[in-house]
Amino acid sequence: MARFFFDTRIGEAQMRDKEGLDYSDVADARCDARRSLAALVAEAIAQEASHCAITVRDGSGGLVVRFYADLGEDEATV
Repeated sequence: MARFFFDTRIGEAQMRDKEGLDYSDVADARCDARRSLAALVAEAIAQEASHCAITVRDGSGGLVVRFYADLGEDEATV
């Protein structure tokens, strides 16, 4: 088992994970982070934020993966 930390960002607000979660391998941690992004997007929309992200760090603080969503909009021209 290895410990991974899931830092989140909604707009400019950041939350650093200080506890972490144990996973059997990095693939499980990545999969969980990807699944968690949907809930984070819903929260970002509720807060009217333009972007959100989940950053996964390993036990030594190294970057494992970052999943993000850009919730901005472009005006269509007709």
